[in-house]
Amino acid sequence: MRAIYFEQLQNLDSQCELKDEKFHHLVNVLRAKEADQILFLDGKGFSRIANIETIKKKSLTCIFIEDLKDNDDTCSYAVAIGKTKREALELSLKQLVEIGVKTIYLVESEFSQRYSFKEDRLKKILISALEQSNATHLPSVKEVKLENLTDLNFKNIFYFSSTRKKDELGLNPSDSNLILIGPEGGFSSSEEDLLEKIEVLKTINLKTNIMRAPTAVAYCMGYCSAKLNK
Repeated sequence: MRAIYFEQLQNLDSQCELKDEKFHHLVNVLRAKEADQILFLDGKGFSRIANIETIKKKSLTCIFIEDLKDNDDTCSYAVAIGKTKREALELSLKQLVEIGVKTIYLVESEFSQRYSFKEDRLKKILISALEQSNATHLPSVKEVKLENLTDLNFKNIFYFSSTRKKDELGLNPSDSNLILIGPEGGFSSSEEDLLEKIEVLKTINLKTNIMRAPTAVAYCMGYCSAKLNK
């Protein structure tokens, strides 16, 4: 279903008038027409279905017909990824939104990229993925240094590594789990030593070819989803 992000969705009554950018997106990009149904998403789990009542030259009117319950079981863990090159990271973020991840940490490490995200650019990327996938949650994105991972107080940290020995895993969706995926080039030897000292960290070592960052993210998240949904 065509979807649109509307942050103040719960403040709306029985109908809504859309103008400017949202109007342009629905009519000129998504080619929505009168009587089409539109999914409104607030990014916090609340969503509503509306019918397009009228379309004018610069605005359209929607009538809400159904409120949807929050499907809050899409992803039960947070994800920390090394900051890669900009284009690769943007694609990785989109994939994580589609999967349903609600909290994302961008890890600063020795081999990670050194640039800052403009907040408006970051939000546009997340909203675009939210609308495209009909996801119900807009994730929070925070930056963290590798040495501060333990300050996040997760019960388990599952680290995807091509060098460390694989540990026995116990992915439990009721726990507070963090999935850790390194940057392009991986972590340095001193950082690997630092990770070795984290008591709650367990290693997942998958036999794969060298992967680009977005491929690694999709592959690792698929592995975790399969383990959690047995």
